[in-house]
Amino acid sequence: MSWAILDQGLTSISNLLLALLVARSSAASVLGVLGVVLAYYTLGLVVARAACGEPLLLVVANRRDTSIATCSAVSGATALAGSALAVLSILVALVVGGQLLPAMAVLALFMPGLMLQDTYRLWFFAAEQPAKATALDALWLALQTAFFATLFALGRADLLPLLCAWGLAAGVAALWGWNMTRARIGVHAGFQYLKTFWPTSRLLAADAVLALGPTQVALLLIGLLFSLDVAGSLRAGLVVLGPISVLAQSLSYSLIPVMRRRVIQHQSVTAASCSIAVAMATVSCIWAFIALLGPRWLQAVLGRALETSQPVLVPLAVYFLLNSASIGPLLGLRAMLALKRALVVRLYLAPIAVVAPAVGAAAVGASGAAWGCALGGAATLLGWTLGYARASRPAAA
Repeated sequence: MSWAILDQGLTSISNLLLALLVARSSAASVLGVLGVVLAYYTLGLVVARAACGEPLLLVVANRRDTSIATCSAVSGATALAGSALAVLSILVALVVGGQLLPAMAVLALFMPGLMLQDTYRLWFFAAEQPAKATALDALWLALQTAFFATLFALGRADLLPLLCAWGLAAGVAALWGWNMTRARIGVHAGFQYLKTFWPTSRLLAADAVLALGPTQVALLLIGLLFSLDVAGSLRAGLVVLGPISVLAQSLSYSLIPVMRRRVIQHQSVTAASCSIAVAMATVSCIWAFIALLGPRWLQAVLGRALETSQPVLVPLAVYFLLNSASIGPLLGLRAMLALKRALVVRLYLAPIAVVAPAVGAAAVGASGAAWGCALGGAATLLGWTLGYARASRPAAA
């Protein structure tokens, strides 16, 4: 198993663990608050990563510039991005008010640390020190586990204390990353870094939001405009079926280089894409079937989340099945470096992925939102399949 796969797995588990612990014993509305918080965090993370971390990878790859000055600049840029996201989260919370205000305030407090932890992780990958990047994520997960266990022992495992523990663990991990780099956080240099890479980072941010953002935007809209209970049911379903996402994200790191080598050797990746699609769909079916049966061991792990997710479990299982199958043609497009075609596909799919769940939530409630997600999943599979077919046609000819 490569360092990248292990690192991605640790990152995914870190975020899933928080949602799981809250979902085990919380009402749907509380889980809805967490869903909005995590949706905002995810959107903020992909934007900050596009503005700071991904240009860093390009700088290091092209110039082999692993100097302390470069690390200082990217750290300063991340601190600025995290601070801006913190201020924006407070403004959103003040406008919406209610249960969201304290949770978004906690997120704002720890947002710079959360962003810096991710940037230091990317720095170590760029500097060809993947073991340090993985150790950084392992430390975050270990600290979370220790803090969460302490809260449970004290009987304080509610949403806000768990959020504080999650953010504090990321902050401590970020401090450790900063200590390993020995680079100060240069705010002025960070501003220049953001300015220099703005033409590139805005395109990276657009692609990242189109790739990961539609579902998160839909959750945000549902939680902010319609109902926290509906958002909570959806988040519970995502927690129950979450292992499918962890597997898909982790496998992508190892499969793209293999498929890319086949393309370089002038070999078709159609068979590999189809095999990946079938394998991921099969795994999704197996896990969804287990979740629908609800065996005792799963009830013991998931607690109340399994009950909260019942109204949405079947349509979300369909969504995960279709979405997982689409990974095959998606990886095929990436292996062929058909990036423009991939961007066009994302542009077509994003409105469906956002609007369908929101309309379903407004019309029917939780089940309508979940079937809207399933519709988005069907569009995703169709879009990536057609995109791959068109991209591979000239090669076949």
